[in-house]
Amino acid sequence: MLRLSKPIHSVPDNFWHTLLILCVSAFFMWQTGQALIELFMVDGPVNHMEQKILEGAGHPFQLWLSSLELEEYPLLFNRIFSFAGWMFTLGFIIRILKRSQGFVGSLPSFMLLFALPGFSVFMCSAGSGSWAIYFFLKAFATVSENKTRGPLIRGGVFAAIATLFSPIWFLPSIGLLAGGWEIFRLRVKWVALGFVVTGFIGLLLFLIVSQEGLGYLLMGPAGTETTTIPWPSLLHRYLFLFSALFLLLAYGARRRGIGWWSLVLCLPLFLVSPLLDSTPGTLFIPLWTFICLGLAKLPVVVDVRFPRAYQSLLLCQLLLWLPAYLGFQPLYLYSVLSF
Repeated sequence: MLRLSKPIHSVPDNFWHTLLILCVSAFFMWQTGQALIELFMVDGPVNHMEQKILEGAGHPFQLWLSSLELEEYPLLFNRIFSFAGWMFTLGFIIRILKRSQGFVGSLPSFMLLFALPGFSVFMCSAGSGSWAIYFFLKAFATVSENKTRGPLIRGGVFAAIATLFSPIWFLPSIGLLAGGWEIFRLRVKWVALGFVVTGFIGLLLFLIVSQEGLGYLLMGPAGTETTTIPWPSLLHRYLFLFSALFLLLAYGARRRGIGWWSLVLCLPLFLVSPLLDSTPGTLFIPLWTFICLGLAKLPVVVDVRFPRAYQSLLLCQLLLWLPAYLGFQPLYLYSVLSF
């Protein structure tokens, strides 16, 4: 493994470099905030998930919320619920990373996840499963930071709740168990116990209260939207995020843990994407989450000793998104609203 020697003199931060990153990030966040306001002003559905909810299909809890909606705003309560989950998720990401990286070190991950083109608007739309991300991160933090029985059971419960909210988190939850088994084999049984018992109770409850039973969990042909993933376009727009994914997988293979196993088990979703009743953007949700979390530790993993180099890569990724925010290029995955 190639390691850089520690420089004799410290590399000072470039004020103008940092200012440019802040300006571009502030512009993205302003545009995203405007799009979120526009989302709550739209009466009809803005994507495939919201259309399914209006047709009476989807998660039982979302259908229950839709029964309480106002006639003028048929998706308002569902959108408020998703918005709250997304805000809690972003806040929890900062909380996780602040413990090890400090507040400033947590900002790049927060900024990329919030400003990823169309992603925040998608996560605040009805049926996005934003609370599933929050509960999985709770499970991830609980299992990673504790080795006693009570917290491990609670971590399994959180992972099961995340899977019940959004089935795409089932494989990452299996990765959570695999990573826990590799770290503390004799105690992972408590995580599995919380996961299995909570999952069984949740499925039984949904089977009783839902008219379509467990239909929202079943695989089937896609709905009105195609599941074809535009890989060439994605590699162009998210070049540096995919490069970070490759580095996390390659370097993390030597020090496997809960995060690495959860990240690896996000990938099989794309192999079965033609069989899933889901949009391509939904399949990428766990992947974006783990990449942005891993970015905070990536400089340590690859032994990057020059902070300015890390800032340069961050700026390059933000500049690749600039045409989408300026309206020169379409949004490839999360085109719920035009900016």
